Amino acid sequence: MIRRAMVQVLAAALMLTGCGLLGGGIHVEDAWARPALAGSNSAVYFRLVNWGESDRLIGVRAAIAPQADVHRTRTDAQGMMHMEAQEAVALPHNTEVVFEPGGLHIMLLGLTRDLLLDESTSITLVFEQAGEVIVDVPVESR
Repeated sequence: MIRRAMVQVLAAALMLTGCGLLGGGIHVEDAWARPALAGSNSAVYFRLVNWGESDRLIGVRAAIAPQADVHRTRTDAQGMMHMEAQEAVALPHNTEVVFEPGGLHIMLLGLTRDLLLDESTSITLVFEQAGEVIVDVPVESR
């Protein structure tokens, strides 16, 4: 009887985990970085899905670059594109935020080594509530 109850509890926990309701609700999907040479800059893109409580992305770190920032690309009234650093990115409950070329993205500034196609690197995303999330980032040319 106890064994059966334990199995049912474990099965329920596994189902909830698969639905993103257990162990934090923030998931990073489809991450990739642009290839770039040491000393230059690169960008990282992904989708953030928040199935949990509202949160905010408040920072980012990368071992491969001395500076990593959240940026947003915008176009001014004259049609010129500009990048602006973002202090935080809101992640309301049950939403998806896309980091993509021409929009939100992570800038890796002053790479300490080459980022070559088919390699990977990692970044650490820092959330106000969820804490730190390490993301494996393949280097691709899309």
